[in-house]
Amino acid sequence: MKGEATGFVNVSPKKNKSLRKEAIRLLTINTIVPFLFLYGKMRGEEAFKDKALQLLEALPPERNSILDGWQRLGVEPPSAYQTQALLQLKNVYCDRKRCLECAVGAAVLK
Repeated sequence: MKGEATGFVNVSPKKNKSLRKEAIRLLTINTIVPFLFLYGKMRGEEAFKDKALQLLEALPPERNSILDGWQRLGVEPPSAYQTQALLQLKNVYCDRKRCLECAVGAAVLK
């Protein structure tokens, strides 16, 4: 069995590991921004909360199946700020079947 690889014997070539831009963007949206906002809220410092919201406004819109559904309804968010709002609307209204309490849901059902 000489020369034959078994188990974890093979060593893969070294590669520089780096996060792709999309992964960095998602980490910013889902980790850094909420932490920064919460920090500002807990310390009573509006500048931190404003910076968190500015970061979201500066980032391009996210893409996922939920946002694809909004896109099919004709909603085209220009930034991550708006995609986060759309995700929140879905969580609070759509997922809880509160369509008539939501301006979007009420308009769609008319």
